Amino acid sequence: MRLSAKGACAESGHASMRYSVRTPTRPDPQLWAQGISMAMKNVEDVYRLSSMQEMMLLHTLANTDRDVLFNQFCYEICGTLDVSAFRLAWQQIVARHPVLRTAFIWANLKQPVQVVRRNVNLPFSVLDWQDLSADEQQEKLRLFRQNDRGIAFDPGTAPLMRVAVIRLTSEQYIFIWSCHHLLLDRWCLSTLFEDLFSLYESNRKLTPARLSEAVPFRNYIAWIQKQDPAEADELWRHALQGFTTTTLMT
Repeated sequence: MRLSAKGACAESGHASMRYSVRTPTRPDPQLWAQGISMAMKNVEDVYRLSSMQEMMLLHTLANTDRDVLFNQFCYEICGTLDVSAFRLAWQQIVARHPVLRTAFIWANLKQPVQVVRRNVNLPFSVLDWQDLSADEQQEKLRLFRQNDRGIAFDPGTAPLMRVAVIRLTSEQYIFIWSCHHLLLDRWCLSTLFEDLFSLYESNRKLTPARLSEAVPFRNYIAWIQKQDPAEADELWRHALQGFTTTTLMT
């Protein structure tokens, strides 16, 4: 099976999550005290947002008509695909990485928080377009992607991602993965897809998957909270000293 990108697009967001900080086993009690009840169902963890996530959330809430933080990846799979094993691998990925089970809550709170759900069902659709001509398939794919981008994610409802698999021929598939930038950025993709296809092969062959220990995103949040903002401010003021004009991003 060969995988190739087909018009995949994404934007950089918050930093990578590989930091060696001890993971708390219980939610931060101060955050719960801000108004999230301990009786809240299906909650695994609660913690603050990174500064980048806070800006992304604010931008998302302020631009409900067009969310530029919506990411859509489109890939072509050449070869035989076991769709059931692929679906299971995606659900296992969601179970493995807490950030993929995260929702964001802000109403009536002093600070927004991210809530990791214990269990979520990943929306996973399977379509069969084998009876269409190649031209019809391409047009239908264009419309599908356009319509998919028009279905916004609700930051307060996990998971903020969905997957669609489209069968074009017996050995040609398209899979479309849509997600919100609040969850991850391009730097995480290699880790995610390495895990995904390891799990897929283990499901297909009915053998145990050999995966390294997953590092939760809350470790990065814990690391950030230990940093000195004044020290970071001084570092960047020194690094950018001498710049007198802004840089236009195009």
